[in-house]
Amino acid sequence: MTQLFRINPGTSIGLPRAPLAVLLAGRDLALDVGRVCGTPAILTHREDAPIVGIIEPNDSTPEAWSICVTPSQVRIVGADTLGLIYGLYAISEQFLGVDPFWFWKELEPAPREVIELEPQVIQSRPAAFRYRGWFVNDEDLLTGWLDGGLPRELDYPHYQTVVHPDAIERVLEALLRSGGNLVIPASFVNILEPAERNLIEQSVARGLYVSQHHIEPMGVSLFSFETYWKRRGEPSKFAFGADPDRVRETWRVYAREWARVAGTQVIWQLGLRGRGDRPVWHHDPSITPEQAPRFISQALQDQWDIVREVDPRPHPPATMTLWDEGSQMMADGSLQLPESVIAVFCDRGASQTMQEDFYKTLRLPGRQYGSYYHLAYWGSGPHLAQGVCPEKIHAVYGNLIRKGDTAYTIVNVSSVREMVVGLSALMEIVQQGLTWNPQAFWTTHVDPALHDLYGRYFGAILKFKLGIHHSVVITRDLDHRTLSDGESRQLINQLMRKLRDPNCVYAESLMLDGCDDLSDCALALRRSSAEFVKIADDACQRLCKLHECQRTFYDANLRVQSRIMAGLYQCAAELIASLDNRAGVAAAAAAIAGVLHDRNDAARGRWKNWYRGDRKMNLPRLLQELKTLAETAST
Repeated sequence: MTQLFRINPGTSIGLPRAPLAVLLAGRDLALDVGRVCGTPAILTHREDAPIVGIIEPNDSTPEAWSICVTPSQVRIVGADTLGLIYGLYAISEQFLGVDPFWFWKELEPAPREVIELEPQVIQSRPAAFRYRGWFVNDEDLLTGWLDGGLPRELDYPHYQTVVHPDAIERVLEALLRSGGNLVIPASFVNILEPAERNLIEQSVARGLYVSQHHIEPMGVSLFSFETYWKRRGEPSKFAFGADPDRVRETWRVYAREWARVAGTQVIWQLGLRGRGDRPVWHHDPSITPEQAPRFISQALQDQWDIVREVDPRPHPPATMTLWDEGSQMMADGSLQLPESVIAVFCDRGASQTMQEDFYKTLRLPGRQYGSYYHLAYWGSGPHLAQGVCPEKIHAVYGNLIRKGDTAYTIVNVSSVREMVVGLSALMEIVQQGLTWNPQAFWTTHVDPALHDLYGRYFGAILKFKLGIHHSVVITRDLDHRTLSDGESRQLINQLMRKLRDPNCVYAESLMLDGCDDLSDCALALRRSSAEFVKIADDACQRLCKLHECQRTFYDANLRVQSRIMAGLYQCAAELIASLDNRAGVAAAAAAIAGVLHDRNDAARGRWKNWYRGDRKMNLPRLLQELKTLAETAST
């Protein structure tokens, strides 16, 4: 009879000579044992503990791990720090039944008095992508969620608070549990500010690589540039064309601090962009659009030279994100990147499909390539409600893999919680590659009673061919965009603008698939709104039959998000109707009032105050604007 290894309440976990990042993962495993068995495991430094984790360096296979189970011991061996971390979390997921996103799903593992393991050996497989991580961007819900987030000095709306350390810790834990190794922990991080530096320090302490947003190369956004010189008593505007030495000095100061804080865990971001994610010429009059390729190429070389000064690694990893104008320059060959820099292709945030340069750019021998992908995107993409189905993610990443663009991938996750289904799929895909099976994913991650409802949810999101831009200029897009919650908010904004001023430019050119005019669009919006309501009602009925811990997650992730989409679509339809009869504005306001009421169901328990930070969509303000507009229309 085969002897089994038993994990009991209070089982000890030995982590001899372990770095802090491993100890933190070991703490999570110990707590997982407690959540299953009732009593947490005990962390020790003993090599003869029942469960032991050690690092045996293996430079040829980074992040590899193995688990050997015998009747007397579970031995976890990591090739490096991250390898051992992943091995520890593999125990949690594979043997204890802990979902990598347990916290965000509010999903507890099934309790057991004892966990019995047969003798076996499990070996890790190399991930499909070398660097794979999350960008916590447009994180307004996270910043407003927990009391005690510190203020930040940033002359830009919506970014006046730093995410609370307890909240970012949960983000980092989920990232590691799901196999990620890289994070950009916030928008516009100024590492010279203690509260913001703490985000980097927390990430590094967990063993993660850290990088910067593409508008803050070398850690310097235009906001931090202005703050830096203002505090030196020399207020200055960013002008790389007119005063490159001042810009280079700032890059060097910040690069030194990033190197000091993060050391060999920095993945440098290079580039040259303007204030608030705009092209550099919008805020630097010393550079014209025609001159931009030359100046950007020079900036990249200057930044690379600084990296080589401050980073002792023989080959420091660095990226250039080909966003907007950068993608056009890369496609036409006018942009010159230093040879060692990873070229990062981007999707269109509003459609979650790759831009033209991904298809047109000739891959050069010796150059590495990667991607930046949006599960969330403000302001014309998913934000309060998920909008990208796993099958679409699979198709995009399949193309990346077939092109060989697997050196790096970063995904925009906003405040994480809303995007957890797509994020679960994406994190499996970037590890498993082309072997990932969408059917197996749905079977594993979603209760069978709800499979069809998720299919209906993603199917109810409308598509259109013309996009609405912040400049109120309506331009053609090459492929179909999705009318996500963010895009719906932009449409609502423009319809209200038209109702206030009949002569303004508005969404006349918006044409949903299968529609010939705006009245057809209103009908399509009403049909989809009704479908979302039906999905929410069907979910409510089926959730009653599930375990309580499952109900909490699916209620927030499926039912409430369906109600959010239903209300936004209904609001837009009523405003279109109000172009001819203004009486519909009151009905539009009622639709948003309904959304605010319904979403309270997703802000209970640990999620109390979850929507307090809603500054991007800002549905409370939208309701007040609609009420004011309704009062005006009735007079």
